[in-house]
Amino acid sequence: MKKLFVTVAVLVVAILSGCTDNITNTPQPPNNSKSLGKWQLLSSLRQNSTAGYSLSKSDNSTDQGWSYSQVINGNSGGEIEFEMEYGNDVSVEVSLNFKKNSFDGKKTITVTPDPENFDIDFSPSINFNKPVSLDFEISGVDLSFLKADKQNRKISFAYVADDGSLIEIKNDGVIVDIKKGKITVRNARINHFSRYAFII
Repeated sequence: MKKLFVTVAVLVVAILSGCTDNITNTPQPPNNSKSLGKWQLLSSLRQNSTAGYSLSKSDNSTDQGWSYSQVINGNSGGEIEFEMEYGNDVSVEVSLNFKKNSFDGKKTITVTPDPENFDIDFSPSINFNKPVSLDFEISGVDLSFLKADKQNRKISFAYVADDGSLIEIKNDGVIVDIKKGKITVRNARINHFSRYAFII
């Protein structure tokens, strides 16, 4: 009986040891692809590659970069559309559509796109009653670094918080054309003005 007990005890310990190893080595399921910790700014991925360029300042530049301003009446709504060329064949196209009653009164809206960092900044600080629709296209940039992304990650568009955290926002899609050096977000829904950027 004593031998049987020792044999059973040794067998149980061996089985439990084997189970412990299997549990430890079992791969964990991947995190949700929407997890904010997984996202990074597209510009930071480019900085880690050999691709890159720099833009020279021109007459329509400010300390923050190139800006465009227009007065919009939030009660009646309106649209801001413009294109900017930066030299080196780099350009941006921006279209902002404000619905009726997006905000109260008239405000001077300033838009500062930054194709070098794949982002866009808006002022003044406004929280909208109805989301503003943004189409934002950058063209003529070197996107070859995206070919090196072996993980084939999704590219999206996000709000960049003051602390650097990234919050993906709803949009109708991000289109990337590496050969043409073009990246576009369509109908990004913006609930407030701040900084927004392409993310991966």
